[in-house]
Amino acid sequence: MSASSPAQSALIDALPVDKPVFVEGAFIEWLRDKPVTYFILKSDTTETYKQSLELEEKHQEEGNNM
Repeated sequence: MSASSPAQSALIDALPVDKPVFVEGAFIEWLRDKPVTYFILKSDTTETYKQSLELEEKHQEEGNNM
């Protein structure tokens, strides 16, 4: 079985096809006596993500200045 949220799927779809995606795992966590296996996908930071981080930081600074 596999699961990802719509936001995760959109992020994956937005990744450049000419850049690698790295898979880490498998990792196992135990939930209610059941093993759950998960993987982590990593890629280079995209320009869009960098811009969203800068915007978030700006909003936080503005909120702290009130």
